[in-house]
Amino acid sequence: MLVEFTVTNYKSIAAPQKLSLVPGKSSSGKPDRSAPTGNSLAGHALRSAVILGANGSGKSNFMAAVDFFSTFVERSAKDSSVGDTIDVVPFKLSGATRAAPAEFEAIFVHEDALFQYGFAVDNRRVREEWLFSRPNEPGRRMRTLFRRAFDEDTGDYAWDINDVHVKGDRETWRKATRDNALFLSTAVQLNSSSLKAPYIWITEYLRTLPPPDRVSPDFSAHRCRDGKGRRDILKFLKSADLGIADIAVEEQPLVIPQELEKGLSDTELRELREHIGKSKVLKTSTFHTSAEKEKVRFDLEEESAGTQVLFALAGIWLDVLETGYTLFVDELNNSLHPFALKYLIEMFHDPAINPKGAQLVFTAHDATVISGQLMHKDQIWFMELNENSATHLFPLSDFDVRDTEAFARGYLNGRFGGLPRITEFDFGEE
Repeated sequence: MLVEFTVTNYKSIAAPQKLSLVPGKSSSGKPDRSAPTGNSLAGHALRSAVILGANGSGKSNFMAAVDFFSTFVERSAKDSSVGDTIDVVPFKLSGATRAAPAEFEAIFVHEDALFQYGFAVDNRRVREEWLFSRPNEPGRRMRTLFRRAFDEDTGDYAWDINDVHVKGDRETWRKATRDNALFLSTAVQLNSSSLKAPYIWITEYLRTLPPPDRVSPDFSAHRCRDGKGRRDILKFLKSADLGIADIAVEEQPLVIPQELEKGLSDTELRELREHIGKSKVLKTSTFHTSAEKEKVRFDLEEESAGTQVLFALAGIWLDVLETGYTLFVDELNNSLHPFALKYLIEMFHDPAINPKGAQLVFTAHDATVISGQLMHKDQIWFMELNENSATHLFPLSDFDVRDTEAFARGYLNGRFGGLPRITEFDFGEE
């Protein structure tokens, strides 16, 4: 489970911005708001959190930071070569930050320990990297597993690798770690068992999604090819009150669109057909019950945008809840009715549906997600640009509010910030 994520000097983010999923006293004991981690250093972690903010405030950049963190851990050791640049973008509105590395850190609990892992990178190299852990057993202390830091004077790295708790060929892993790659990634690629747990959580359990209207339905369609998967997704859609009575997914040959064929020569068309060969695509159909009690078939594309989004999310949502992943979603409210959005969030809050402590962190514009009792104040964060046009992330818990306060009304009235500063448009000349 994720406890904290911090990013510094990345895109619109200049100073360190930290998202904490540590619940306050008023929500730590509520099983629908938080789940036990098993580690006394962070005994509970929130099941969900929302980040509200105006367009351009940096919400998507924060999500991109999480994705970069996970992707770089997964790929740095295997998808790059010596001398390749690192695709990281610093905050550009300051000379100091343009010349400084970007920094990423996550604190999380996985298997039998809490881990604190992070790194600082610029376009040329990993400047620093560190990993600490604290076992779940009572009385255990935080310990350093490894640290590395680049020394500008010597042009080399200073290393500190724990020879007690990091078993294996440490010297080989160290020598194999390129300047533009992470030691964690390299060591696991070379079969380090001691470092596998944090690597697995970062690369498999930490998930990111684009806005739902850009999510492909393929994952849900593939899940429907299995009997249980189809039943689960159908139950998911029926619970959302979409009027869908059944689903069918069939394999069909991949067809070249006629519009594309018209622009190709005979040779190009023949080569394309040979390349496609026997490729198949999955065709999803939904069924609705007619007035005569008959099942009527519809192509998924004939359904509303909201229904298509819910189908695309269904397989992912069930997978996350069944496995206990931590999922970040940008603009979760896109194409969704507020009731559908509420339905998706409440699945994470239900311990019976979410017994493994899966977590949902999402951005939104829709203030209905903070109205009523859907989200506790510990779960609500705001984002805005400061006077230097840099992203600032802050929680509702910084304000003196009561749990019963109309959060949505206070937000829209500008009490908490995170709103666009709209000015009157004038057609006149400047």
